[in-house]
Amino acid sequence: MIVVLLLFLNCPKTYATQGFAGGRTSTADKWEGLIGDGLPVPYKSRVDRIDPNRTDDKGVDRIDPNVLLNSRAQAQLQARGTSRKTPSSGRFFGKILDRGQLRTYYLYIPKSYKLDRPMPLVLVFHGSGGSGRTIASVTDFNQLADEKGFIAVYPNGINHQWNSEDDVSFVVALIDHLMQIRNIDSDRVYATGFSSGGMFTQALACDLSDRIAAFASVAATLPASLVPNCQPDNPVSLLAINGTGDHTVPYGGGRIGGLGRVILSVPKMIELWRQLDSCTAEAQVKSSKRVKISRYSGCRGSSEVMAISVRNGGHRWPDGGGIDATRAIWKFFQRH
Repeated sequence: MIVVLLLFLNCPKTYATQGFAGGRTSTADKWEGLIGDGLPVPYKSRVDRIDPNRTDDKGVDRIDPNVLLNSRAQAQLQARGTSRKTPSSGRFFGKILDRGQLRTYYLYIPKSYKLDRPMPLVLVFHGSGGSGRTIASVTDFNQLADEKGFIAVYPNGINHQWNSEDDVSFVVALIDHLMQIRNIDSDRVYATGFSSGGMFTQALACDLSDRIAAFASVAATLPASLVPNCQPDNPVSLLAINGTGDHTVPYGGGRIGGLGRVILSVPKMIELWRQLDSCTAEAQVKSSKRVKISRYSGCRGSSEVMAISVRNGGHRWPDGGGIDATRAIWKFFQRH
């Protein structure tokens, strides 16, 4: 199943898309555009303004030498028995060639990485106007990777957006690429994202449940247009973190942006995932002055659906006031 996302707020024209010929019906076959953050710097003040498409290694320890050239080059390397699983830790800027396009990513390998020990992989998707470097700065997943022992990768969208079927292909190619060059536990690949990156994460849950073990979105929900064709191959474990005071991606859903696109409310989005997972248990609810946590279990395949609602929270990545989104996400991922 292929999903197409077009994520814009101030988009001057309408886009029509189709899935790959001969494939399953896409969750976005009738997609005509959705949302972008609409913010010059859609994160907290510590965000650096970095072009995700640059090719230098300024601010990064080194360029990743393991560039995936194409499938033929891959096959040749495999035929020769060549291993490129370098033990180096640190920060890397990497590139792969996928579907004729040069795609880039920012990679962090923790100090505890060893060639003989598979590590989990966490994909982190930036919002519109952002980059892998900026979302890494916002979320502090690198610091947590050192503490908990996982690899973090921050893909870059073309023109700072997740906006075409090529992005889904890129995610699949990136996972395959990283498994070639690093020792990654294929059963513990996870995806998370902020805002439009969070919507992309939820859309990937519709399409890549066979490759990704669990998903988490922050300040995001699911576009109504994707619902009819969202038919995951496997049960989906999903965590959604939303602020009830978010005016960019409203908690109550409805029409957003200048194009009038419709998104599900957070409660309806959670109910959808509960239905898709056939969850039977009533919600386990914990509530405080700042945060309400609802967890749904009794789901197919030991999956679970979880919602963290930040009371009066806005369009941001929570890191205080009773909720540290980064740690909450990793705690969720560890169960799957």
